[in-house]
Amino acid sequence: NNNKQTGFHARCPFDFSSVSKDDSVVVGMNRITRHPMLWSLGISGIGVALLYPYPTQIVAFSFPIVFALIGGAHKDYRYRRNWGGYLSPELDESTSNIPFLAIITGKQPIGPLVHEIKWLNSIIAALLALSLCRRRWRLLLVKNKL
Repeated sequence: NNNKQTGFHARCPFDFSSVSKDDSVVVGMNRITRHPMLWSLGISGIGVALLYPYPTQIVAFSFPIVFALIGGAHKDYRYRRNWGGYLSPELDESTSNIPFLAIITGKQPIGPLVHEIKWLNSIIAALLALSLCRRRWRLLLVKNKL
């Protein structure tokens, strides 16, 4: 009995599946980092921090990146001990908490990632971010009459 389905199948745009169906091959965002949600929040915080001139705001908006580093390491620690989840030694060895470290060190290939990325979502997110930055800078220029 062949259960493989063919044709178009809609997938959730927020599906950050990290492991293949047989739980043996790393796919998608997990090639970049084991904790994509933590790191996306942290990197977004850095982006927001760059918009403000005051040190207090920069520190406040930069803290999510610190949390991503510490929180990801803590989650890995717990999962290695089978507390609340499981991180196999193979998965631990072939992936990284820090974004792109596994790719830089050669533990993960970048080729398959190019085919796994949801390009439409990435383009929409980039255009939205650019339009928000453009609007922000335009307001600053008008306010300062530059």
